[in-house]
Amino acid sequence: MFVPADPPRTSSDAFWRPYGEAPPTVASGSPDELGVGVPAEESSQHVESLRSGIRAAHGGANITQLAA
Repeated sequence: MFVPADPPRTSSDAFWRPYGEAPPTVASGSPDELGVGVPAEESSQHVESLRSGIRAAHGGANITQLAA
């Protein structure tokens, strides 16, 4: 899931598992808690997630490299 921030270069990607298990640990990410919506229950819940900066998540590529 894309998590926007201000300034945009500090935005991140958050990875989570829908069945409640914690995502694996990787060097370029940090554990975090993420609020997600649950449409069937019309509510939200907090799940364990792994956040990674956009640059790290895409192998260090900058936005112009991704668009090419």
